[in-house]
Amino acid sequence: MRFIIKLLTAGLIDRKSALLLIVVATAACSGLIAGVGGVYKLAGDRINQKVAKVVGPIDRIIISGTESDWEADKTRYGAVKADIALEKKIVENIVNSPEIQRAYPAAYAKVEVLNPQQKYSGAMYRPGHTLVLPIMAMVNDQMPPTSLVPGLSEEAWQICVNDGTLVFPSVNGRDGKPRYSESAQVLVNSVDTANNAVIGTTYKAMDQVRNFGGIFVSRTLFETLTGQPFRINRIFVDLGENPDNQSVQRFDRAFELAALDAGLPVSMLKPQDYVDDMMENQMFRFSGFGLIPFSGTVLTVIGAFFIILHAVGIGNASRIKESIGLRAIGVPGNLLTILTILEALIPAIIGCIIGLIIARILYGMGLASDRMGMTFVTENFSGGVYNKALFAMMPYCFGITLSSTLLAIFPIARNIWKKHPLESDHVDADQEPTLTGRHAFFRVILAVVLFCINPLVTLWTGLPFSLRSILVPATYITTLFAILLLVPLMTHLYRIVFSGPLSFMFNLRKELVNNFLRAHFAKVAAGTAAILIGLGLYVATLIWGYSMKTPFLLTEKAPDASVVVFPQGLNSPQIKEIATANGIENLVPLHMQHPTISDNQAQQRKGQLSDWRDLLYLGCDVYQVFGNDATKGIIDGRMIKGDEKNAFKQVMAGNGCLISAELHRNDPDLFDIGKQIEIQKIGERQRIKHPIVGIIDVAGWHMFTKSARMRRGLGRLAGLVFVSQNSLIHHYPDSKPRCFWLNVDPQQLNITEVPPGPPGRRTKPGKRPDPSRANRSMPKKQGTAPKATKPSVESVFKSAMTGLTGSGGDDFYVRVVNISEMTKAIERRSVNVINSIALVPFIALLLSSIAIAATIATSVQARKRELGIFRSIGISRSGLFRLIFIESIVMVSVAALLGLIFGVVVAWSGIIISAGSWGVASPYIIPWKLVVPGCLIAVLAGLVGAVAPALIISAKETFALLNAEEVL
Repeated sequence: MRFIIKLLTAGLIDRKSALLLIVVATAACSGLIAGVGGVYKLAGDRINQKVAKVVGPIDRIIISGTESDWEADKTRYGAVKADIALEKKIVENIVNSPEIQRAYPAAYAKVEVLNPQQKYSGAMYRPGHTLVLPIMAMVNDQMPPTSLVPGLSEEAWQICVNDGTLVFPSVNGRDGKPRYSESAQVLVNSVDTANNAVIGTTYKAMDQVRNFGGIFVSRTLFETLTGQPFRINRIFVDLGENPDNQSVQRFDRAFELAALDAGLPVSMLKPQDYVDDMMENQMFRFSGFGLIPFSGTVLTVIGAFFIILHAVGIGNASRIKESIGLRAIGVPGNLLTILTILEALIPAIIGCIIGLIIARILYGMGLASDRMGMTFVTENFSGGVYNKALFAMMPYCFGITLSSTLLAIFPIARNIWKKHPLESDHVDADQEPTLTGRHAFFRVILAVVLFCINPLVTLWTGLPFSLRSILVPATYITTLFAILLLVPLMTHLYRIVFSGPLSFMFNLRKELVNNFLRAHFAKVAAGTAAILIGLGLYVATLIWGYSMKTPFLLTEKAPDASVVVFPQGLNSPQIKEIATANGIENLVPLHMQHPTISDNQAQQRKGQLSDWRDLLYLGCDVYQVFGNDATKGIIDGRMIKGDEKNAFKQVMAGNGCLISAELHRNDPDLFDIGKQIEIQKIGERQRIKHPIVGIIDVAGWHMFTKSARMRRGLGRLAGLVFVSQNSLIHHYPDSKPRCFWLNVDPQQLNITEVPPGPPGRRTKPGKRPDPSRANRSMPKKQGTAPKATKPSVESVFKSAMTGLTGSGGDDFYVRVVNISEMTKAIERRSVNVINSIALVPFIALLLSSIAIAATIATSVQARKRELGIFRSIGISRSGLFRLIFIESIVMVSVAALLGLIFGVVVAWSGIIISAGSWGVASPYIIPWKLVVPGCLIAVLAGLVGAVAPALIISAKETFALLNAEEVL
């Protein structure tokens, strides 16, 4: 044992430089695994913690309607009509249940809240100052559960009930200051009414968990603000502190029996349902592409495995020779095996521990996962939460580190256990693998087969969407292994093609360069395989993101502005008055309703978005909207199926409808020309049927309708349905146009009035005075004409609304959206989301580049004697440096090429599956401005890793190199 300790200590000391580089490589890989995997563990902890804080002691929530209704309601934005009432016997059975400690029956609806002075909202993407909040009233004006209104006293609650004021959640604006305070007046809009209200008191709201908390009011005020009668449609149930499993099970069974006897649908929610919903919502953005967390984590682990395998395996030839010598002098094979394993594991374990420490530091800095991927957030957890995530990732880090390390030293162990030292393999250099013959042929064939799995699965039309979203990401692994199998061949071909140009460029003999690269072929191939994974992930994410955002942006043919007038819209005289106002060039009114796909067709749907039922039902003049040969439309619409001329004619005659292309792409059998679409009003069962006469693709309508607030009270839309105004009014007799698309006279936007310059100052003939210069040179005086500004699209429509006859005073509010500015805002937000998603692979690329740089340095350190031989035969110091640099160029160039191929293929399949699941037609876009810098980072990291050790080695004397011990 003492002899082994001495040998181990001597070996570690002799190899300290090389082992330090192995520690760096292993630390980078372990930090990568713990960082990528740990943030998603933290995401789950974050969601559990948030739900626990918000839900508090509430163990069950009884709601009217089905779970599908709840699924639809939780994503709906804007005012939403209150659900139907729970049956009286259901309420009585629950309230009187012996397992319940306390029950809180309530009426629940959704309203919109805004400042009464901000009736003209012009914010982009988000609805500006408008808040969409649940509003609840308790039975007998009972105080809400304290967990829903933390800090609210019984006295403050009674005062609000008596005074008819709101108990309002504290909401901060972008400046961090409260947006609404006590005694502030707000405008509350329901589905059909708009009323002023006063905030009585505020409470510090917890993080919102899908409409769990909100505004609390008295029963009387609830009926006034919602315009609907009070009805119990939600019950919060407290089963007591730490209820035992038997009592919980008894309550659940009793509810199930009561629900079976109920005439109306009723459902029960648990806190875990909110946790599952938030986790599903978090991962929804990655459906189809599946890069994060599944594929990204798996591919990151594979990349880390190859990096460690490459780093530890460098110098195996010299270590095999050393083991032969030790066997020859009588060192037993078992002791020598222990020595070899310890020499490899000690730096690997140290590096793994350092990597975990790095990951823990990143957690503490706020590295977390949210709906937009991996980002740095300001919200921090306790140290215990971070440590729990770290401990969860620890087995993976140590498992990958130890397995790759042991595999790397397997050739040494195999030689140690030969029958006799003379029978061991004497390897002087890393020989080039056979690239011809049977093994190479089967390797290429296997690579082609694995590579073809991805496109075959992606293009297999018979594969269900539910399976495709799982299998397509799984094929990324087969694509990766196909690329890895091609690494030796690509490296060999690269050497053959570029050894001549590289030798000419660096002024070296071609034979010397060729032989040098052939001797170290295995090192070059292993390093190439390790670095291409991180680069491929980065490239794939960018291509997928930038391609998928295109269908959600409007084309150049779009209205100048979109206006929505809430809650009831405008009548015909008002519309005519606005259409003839100064500055309005073209005004297209739209009747807008929000039904759903009927229950019957919802059950028949086969597409990925089968649970998306909400529709935007638009009654309009389709010639004004889309145009024809004689009419210029206001928005771009491309008919992808059906005869445009005949389809428009039938729609205007009331004999059919146009549907958006997403409905057809999602379920081409159900929604096609000649079929009927069945829709029904939310909360009702009456069916409205329209023959489908045309399928039209309106680019960018998803984000456009959301940002323009056309989707009021809706969640995720299944599509658009266009009918004539008369057809819509037939089914909605009280409907008025609520949405208006308009173009503004360009001359009105370009009018500029130049204020007169200061008295006594002349200007040159033909030159207009510069008011800004005049204002700087002269002090402001009372009565001086202010500087004129160009009127905006919003101000033109607001001016048209001013003095509108028959407006009813405060019974409406207006949202005016500048389409050009809105599109820019959506583009900026999309880019931010893409960059956030790309943060994981970028970190993987960065860490793998650091690890590869360390392994290159290790490889150079391990070849001192060989490099000394080159010096002894006449290679100059600069020539030696150039040789090492050429080796790095080959490795990183092949890695960049293969990583780019991998990213392009994976992104292609991701785009197809994502576009199919969303029902959109997405182009294939490669953002070279971001892809090229990523490739350069990978290339430069490898080259920089070779510069320092190459300079150090080339500066040493030949004698010193020849007498140096080959380490590692």
